[in-house]
Amino acid sequence: MINKSDFIVIGAGVVGLATSLKLLKQNYSVLLLEKNSSYGLVSSSHNSGVIHSGAYYQTGSLKHLLSIKGKNLIYEYLNKKKIPFKKTGKLFISLSKNNESLNKLYEISKKNGLNDLIFINKNQIQNIDSKIRVNEALLCPSSGILDQKQLLNSLYEDCKYFPKFKLYSSQIIKDIEVNNNIKIISNNIIFEGNYLINSSGLNAPNFLRDKIGSVEGISSYPVKGAYLRLANPTKLNTIIYTSLNPGDITERVDATPTLDNNIIFGPSIENKDFNPEVIINKFKPVIKKYLDIDYEDLVYDYYGTRPKAKKDNEIIKDFLFLKSHKNILNLVNIESPGLTACLSIADYIFENYI
Repeated sequence: MINKSDFIVIGAGVVGLATSLKLLKQNYSVLLLEKNSSYGLVSSSHNSGVIHSGAYYQTGSLKHLLSIKGKNLIYEYLNKKKIPFKKTGKLFISLSKNNESLNKLYEISKKNGLNDLIFINKNQIQNIDSKIRVNEALLCPSSGILDQKQLLNSLYEDCKYFPKFKLYSSQIIKDIEVNNNIKIISNNIIFEGNYLINSSGLNAPNFLRDKIGSVEGISSYPVKGAYLRLANPTKLNTIIYTSLNPGDITERVDATPTLDNNIIFGPSIENKDFNPEVIINKFKPVIKKYLDIDYEDLVYDYYGTRPKAKKDNEIIKDFLFLKSHKNILNLVNIESPGLTACLSIADYIFENYI
């Protein structure tokens, strides 16, 4: 059996679904291939669900530009589809005695076109949430949280509306032939398309190397991170990000409210199998510095994996759109803010590569 389409998209995460929907709206046919039993089971659903503002990414980077545009698009989509979300805002706080990191963030945010970030004092912080124990913070009002699974469900249902769309799950790709068109053999099924988009997230570098045969020096560099929650739900009114150096992947004990009125903490950085008790004991003294909760309620919740990548053994810091053949586009290092930017990434692909 041969299935033919204009586009074959590999990977049914949030970016793969958003890209498929964009193409379908332009009257293209799309075959979406997913190795798991359903869509959105990996990085797209195992994250903090934060809608990022674009405040701290390197000015002019794709992460900066696509998160700014994507934030507006995702809020519009969530409203239209009645998907649960909250525009909670975000507090950047410093756990050190000086506020150098906050000042740096403020300057970057202005360069990035965000003019709504403001410094607030202890009284103003207490008015937002009396549990927060800091004297000063940088308030970013445009950040928020969303329901990742309902977003994924909605994107899939939107794709399914089009007769020219088909999702094939549990696909193990055996072979790819690249000529004027693309031929893929998977589970004894043959798929043919004019164009291939590799949106396989964590697996994108390996797919590029092993299936497409690229020698671009791209390798996978997954970063696993664990999240904690409170056993007895406690409401938090805003996202709290502890000190960060923009662009660096460092372990931070951030606090993010959930839509069911609890708090998740993390992510940690784990290079091997992790012990939840060790993470709890590591997080607890940090949380005590800025948040008044019942610390004995901290329990392990889940973990996610950032789909980071390297090029020539150097960590890639920005989104990478790599055209390995005239009709193959590879989406590499689509980590955070990929969820926020999923719709703008789809627009970017169509505007620049189709």
